[in-house]
Amino acid sequence: MHESDAMLFIEIVLDGFFDRNFNLNESEDSHSKELCLDEIKQFISDKEPYWVQAKALEIIYQTETAENFIKTVDYTPDTAGAFLDLVFKRTKEKITILSERYQIEDNKDKTNMPFWMPVFP
Repeated sequence: MHESDAMLFIEIVLDGFFDRNFNLNESEDSHSKELCLDEIKQFISDKEPYWVQAKALEIIYQTETAENFIKTVDYTPDTAGAFLDLVFKRTKEKITILSERYQIEDNKDKTNMPFWMPVFP
């Protein structure tokens, strides 16, 4: 998956999440979303399209999971940045576990699948 395709899906999910969970005026909302989207684009950037897709899907999953926690009052993000840090942390953990499962013992940069290990900022 190409980064621009992944960002189209992520942007839709992020827009809904921001609208439902942060009480920002229009200019603050727009500015926060743009900053978050820039950070997400840097995070999902990878030389392997497989990892771009895996990161994007995990970010969407983590966003929806966070929203479920918010609804049950188990989690309340203070800021968009704090929310994004949590999503990045959990996404990196999941992708790292997945990639380590397929890592070649003799070559720590490659997986048993025909591509390189994921890269994180």
